[in-house]
Amino acid sequence: MKNAGASDEEINHFRQLFSEKRPAGRMGHVEEMAAVALFLAYDDSSFMYGAEIQADGGMNQTRWSA
Repeated sequence: MKNAGASDEEINHFRQLFSEKRPAGRMGHVEEMAAVALFLAYDDSSFMYGAEIQADGGMNQTRWSA
C-alpha cells in the first residue's frame, strides 16, 4: 500500500503543514538522520553517555496548535 492509502495530494498537504510547524521550516532529509546515526557509531561520540539526541528540526521545542 503506497503512502498508507493517502493520495499524493494528501501527502503533499501533510508535508507542507508539518514543515510549517517546524522551526527549521522543512522536513528532514535521510542523509541528515544518517549523519546522526554515524556520529553515534564512531569514536566522535565516545564521551557521550546517556544523552538523548533529537534530530527533529526543532519540533520538540514547539507546541502544536489547532
